[in-house]
Amino acid sequence: MDEQDIYREEILEHYRHPMNFGSLKKASRSASVSNPLCGDRISLQVRVDSKGVVREVAFEGSGCALSIASASLFTEWMRGKTIQQLQKVRPSWLQRLIKAPISPARLYCALLPYTALKKLF
Repeated sequence: MDEQDIYREEILEHYRHPMNFGSLKKASRSASVSNPLCGDRISLQVRVDSKGVVREVAFEGSGCALSIASASLFTEWMRGKTIQQLQKVRPSWLQRLIKAPISPARLYCALLPYTALKKLF
């Protein structure tokens, strides 16, 4: 098994068993985005404390393995970050987090959680 296969397996594992999937009862902020070309959709919710730190994060949605896995990986990373840190995130960072090659046609699916984040803050 080569390195790319390992990353593909990780994506499939996050798709089958996504972390932080569900909704927050008392979200501080929420945003929803969709990809009109394929129908994938992600709703991102966060609970931010008085110091601007993300204490809880969750997502709901449906779509391809890449969009769900990307949301799972991204929400795991978001917990404990400040609003200021999240505002500095760029699309290239999420692509590095995924660690697998993403074709231009699939890039928007992978970046759905990033797009939702930009709507949050």
